[in-house]
Amino acid sequence: MNPLTRAYYNIPIIGNGLGSLTYFFKIVDGSFRASDLMNYVVRMADGTIDEADARYLLRHGISERDAKIMAQLPYEKGDSVLHPNIDKWPTKTQADRDLIRKWNTAMNTGIGNTVLHATSFDKPRVMDGVVYVRYRPWMKKIGFGESDIDSRASTQNIKLVRLESGLMTMPFQFYNFMLGATARITGGLADPMRRHRVTGAIALLGLGYVALKLRKDNWWFDSRSDTEVFQRVIDQSGIFGVYADLAYTATHVAVGSGLLSEKDSILKPKYNPTFFDAISEPFGAGPSMIASWIKGAKAYLDGDTSAAAKEFEYNMPIFPIIGIAADFFTDD
Repeated sequence: MNPLTRAYYNIPIIGNGLGSLTYFFKIVDGSFRASDLMNYVVRMADGTIDEADARYLLRHGISERDAKIMAQLPYEKGDSVLHPNIDKWPTKTQADRDLIRKWNTAMNTGIGNTVLHATSFDKPRVMDGVVYVRYRPWMKKIGFGESDIDSRASTQNIKLVRLESGLMTMPFQFYNFMLGATARITGGLADPMRRHRVTGAIALLGLGYVALKLRKDNWWFDSRSDTEVFQRVIDQSGIFGVYADLAYTATHVAVGSGLLSEKDSILKPKYNPTFFDAISEPFGAGPSMIASWIKGAKAYLDGDTSAAAKEFEYNMPIFPIIGIAADFFTDD
């Protein structure tokens, strides 16, 4: 990661502070999770654990045998919490080290389900600008010979060529949270072994409404139907993960290209897309934002300063921050 990118992710105000906030919330979640996990371990060891919590431990790789051993290792009791002293756990034998590894894996898995970010298992290879395609003889005409066949990915009957390009990563900009949410939130809501799924979904919808309320003025809610507001709340909540973004992108492309009328669309678009938007939006956030800047510049050159101001207000990274937009753009 280059210094500018690192600064953007870690320095508040100058960037989005994502790196620092992620680290902070992982520490907070880890503090509570360690106590809960140790509580489950002790209760499994003495046989007082219920079925749901026992399944939780087993799902995170801690068996009953592991729990009985962990319960005998150093930990401290607080008023209502348990503090495992991992630093004092033995590491002399391979079995000791495997036990610590299982604990750390359970902790990291749980934290990853709370502080969402996409791991390598959540992301398709194309997000890294890499795809594998089956080798065909006609590929020699475009510069791919048999020497370009990737033997590590190929089989005896199917030969694959590795294609790499940074351009293939463009449609997936800022998909880190959405892909993480798809695996952990959307997938979790469909998992019958999870507890409190309905409560979690309702809480996420509530947080989605709060986020929407912070971002939008009262006139925005007054000018939309309840159905459209509810659709946007679902989008903000993240309960459908990447599928919500795909649905909105498809809607914008269909409306902008004229294939679908906005009035006939069940899912209402977030804005009034043009044909220019229909072409640029599938290529990702960066090209879409640049296209919007071009639209704003054109509107300004055409003398429509009001439309240009709205375009720049919506698409400049710093302006939508709470309290700042009003300092730059005011209604007449």
